[in-house]
Amino acid sequence: MKTLFQLGDQSKNVNKVLCEWSRQHCCLAGFDSKANQLSWLTYNTYDQLDEATIQTIINEVTSSGTIIVSSAFPESIFTPLGYNGEEVLQNLYNSAKPVVALSDNVNEWQVKNHYLLPKAIHNVINHKFSNVSYINFFTVALKGDNGIVASEQIAVHFSPNQFSVLVKKSGQLQLAQLYSYQSPLDVVYYLMKIVDEFNLSKEETVLIISGLIEESSDLYREMYQYFPNIQFATSTMPSIEGDTYPSHFFTSIYNLAACVS
Repeated sequence: MKTLFQLGDQSKNVNKVLCEWSRQHCCLAGFDSKANQLSWLTYNTYDQLDEATIQTIINEVTSSGTIIVSSAFPESIFTPLGYNGEEVLQNLYNSAKPVVALSDNVNEWQVKNHYLLPKAIHNVINHKFSNVSYINFFTVALKGDNGIVASEQIAVHFSPNQFSVLVKKSGQLQLAQLYSYQSPLDVVYYLMKIVDEFNLSKEETVLIISGLIEESSDLYREMYQYFPNIQFATSTMPSIEGDTYPSHFFTSIYNLAACVS
C-alpha cells in the first residue's frame, strides 16, 4: 500500500468521515459538517484490495461519528425509479468474489442506481462502526452541480488506472460508466467511441475533467488534440488547510462532502 496524499491533521475531531473505495485506491477524509469544510484527507493506493488492506486503512479512522462510504467500483446500473434491478445487476456482473448489493434513489433524475460493493469492505466497516451509510460514486456525481451549463457534456474523473465517464445530452443522462486504462490513448479511444455512439460533437461537447490529471500531463495533451473544449471541474467548498494541489484532484470527495452536508 502507498500513500499518495496526506493533507491536514487527522487527529482533528470531525463528525463525519468520508471513504471513497475503488479497486486500486481509497480516499479517506474528515468532514466537519458544522464548518462545512474538510479537515484532513488521506489518499492510499494498493495493488490488491484484500481484507488485510481494508483493515489497515480502516484502522486509521478513529472517529466515532458517521462513516459515509462511496463505492467507486464498476459494477453498477441505472434503472427507472421503482424498478427492482438487483437481479439484472447480479446477472450482468457475475462476481467471483462475495459482494453486497446496494442501491440509491436519485430523485433529481428519476432513476435508481443499483451497485455491488465488495463484502470485505462492508464487513470490516460495519464491524468497527455503528453509524455507517453507503452511496455510489455516480449517485454523488449526479446529485452534485458541476457549474457547467452546456447541452452536451462529458464529466471524466481520473483515479489510479481508472476513469469514470458521465455523459449528459440535452438535459438527459446518457451514460455512467467506469473504465480501466493503461495509457492516454486508451482514454482517447473510449471517449471517441462514446461521442460516436451518442452522436456528440467533439468540438462542441464540453469535457469536464477532474481527479489525478494535470494540464502539463501527456494525458491532457492527448485528449486536447481531439477535444478542444476542456474545462477543469471546480468546487465551491474551501480547500483543506495546507493543500497546494490543484483543487480538481479531489473533486469526488468534495462532491461527496457537499452531498452529505
